[in-house]
Parts: sequence; C-alpha cells; structure tokens
Amino acid sequence: MGVHECWVMVFVLVFLFKAQLFSSQNLTCNQSDWIALQGFMSNLTTKLESWSANSSADCCHWEGITCDPPSGRVIKLELSRKRLSGKLSDSLAGLDQLKMLD
Repeated sequence: MGVHECWVMVFVLVFLFKAQLFSSQNLTCNQSDWIALQGFMSNLTTKLESWSANSSADCCHWEGITCDPPSGRVIKLELSRKRLSGKLSDSLAGLDQLKMLD
C-alpha cells in the first residue's frame, strides 16, 4: 500500500468517526419522555437550573440525562448530589425505558 492510499484510508476513517460522533450528539428526546421529565420537574421545590433554562430544548442534552442513541429514549437519570427536594412524581413511570435512576 502506497503513501497515497494510506492518506485516503486515514481520511475515510476520520470522516466515518466524525459522522458517528455527530450522529450520537444529535439525539432527539422522545416526546413521552420529555413530558415525563417535565412532570417530574414540576413537582420539585428545588429546580435543576440546566433543565429550566432548556425546558423547550432536547432533553437528551440536559444535565444528568442519558439517552439511548438509536431510539432517543431516556435510559439514565443521574441526579445524585443535586440536593433536590419535592414530591417524587408519578410521571417518572412514563420513562418506560429507564434502566438507572440515581
């Protein structure tokens, strides 16, 4: 394999890596998950500032939330050490793909 072919291979690999990275960052929150998270947030007496500022944005990019890349479904809520207070909302049951709650 010559130098030219090596550079072409490197270019293709970089392009594929960037495409994968770009697609994984463009998750779109599932509408029922977004509604469940809004219900959860509405019952809190202390608010998550990052959620309040982004309440109309894609919840897959909110602090403490992890979404499944192919589906955009919320699979993790990591909210420890956030000093949250309020009522635990029944709306969390709407996160039917949730695998971890911390």
